[in-house]
Amino acid sequence: MLRTVALGSLVLVFGAALGCGDDDSSTLPDATDATVDTTPPEPAETFLMPDAPPLDGETECRIRLFNDPGEGSNHVDVCSELTYPYHPPAVGPHYSRWANFRTYDAPVPWPFLVHSMEHGAVIFAYRCDETECPEVHAAMDAISAGIDDPKCRDFDDVESRFIKVPDPTLDTPFVLTAWENTYEATCLDQESAQAFVDTHYAQAPEDFCSPGVDLADQDWCEGFPMDAGVEDAGADAGDADAGDAGVPDASPDAGDAGTDADAS
Repeated sequence: MLRTVALGSLVLVFGAALGCGDDDSSTLPDATDATVDTTPPEPAETFLMPDAPPLDGETECRIRLFNDPGEGSNHVDVCSELTYPYHPPAVGPHYSRWANFRTYDAPVPWPFLVHSMEHGAVIFAYRCDETECPEVHAAMDAISAGIDDPKCRDFDDVESRFIKVPDPTLDTPFVLTAWENTYEATCLDQESAQAFVDTHYAQAPEDFCSPGVDLADQDWCEGFPMDAGVEDAGADAGDADAGDAGVPDASPDAGDAGTDADAS
């Protein structure tokens, strides 16, 4: 199981030492003497070189594991024009509605998918379709079928929080993304792909399976790039539900779907 996380440091500096048995409060460290390093964690990456053949069009088998702690998870108006620092994104501000957990035949704007990841979803996004890399699709379908998610059992139209979606703008044939984490591959190494899903599935700030907006067969956010997102959404976020006119609410069965719109 592989996971790479960059952690910031916490440093306490005491102005005076506490003597053993000394009840003189003047020797206690003053709280104002404590300093905390508030530098945000830096993104971290690891590369794996499995013994597997590269996929068509690739020159080597390489897997990049990328952890981005990100900053903020604000909700913004649906279909706002936004930009993430990385593509595909796995963290950050996102639309106030999330994509339903299912297989999509057409690209879905990433701010919907980032919100799905905030709910514990894993996204399998691919540039090579089933005719170009059938072994990848078969492997990901097997991984998805092996997920037993008790939080999804109450919903007839959701088997698990696994989303399959095309994205022809990817730099690699396929990626797996989960909250704050990305797996980019130029080859199929099912063992590491399985480990990524096992490690990051349902590991997100809002861990529930309520169905989201079904974005299939609709021209959602037509004209916006698929990597739309936000770098500075704080001033524009406003009310989490603002701008959702015409966007269907989540399934009536999603008991906490409405309250999620107010979550940070």
